[in-house]
Amino acid sequence: MSNTRISSPSEPTPPPETMSPKNRMLTLTLACLGGFLGLHRFYLGRWKSGLLMLLTLGGLFLWWIVDVFLLLSWRMKDADGRLLGPTGSERS
Repeated sequence: MSNTRISSPSEPTPPPETMSPKNRMLTLTLACLGGFLGLHRFYLGRWKSGLLMLLTLGGLFLWWIVDVFLLLSWRMKDADGRLLGPTGSERS
């Protein structure tokens, strides 16, 4: 018997070793409330791109829209290149 967990297509879950300890919902909240200032990128440890977003107001809001799309489509990564998990470090 295998320990493989089957996830639904609407909520893909990467293998645990490639998941970030950062919380996806908190990242999405930061992106929605202050994403054009790069708050979510600072939280993810991506301070250089966060600083660029802060100085350009989210790349004139275009970069910010792309980041929100990446978060909603489960493709956003942290500074170490790991995908954000559903709840961050509270995974089992």
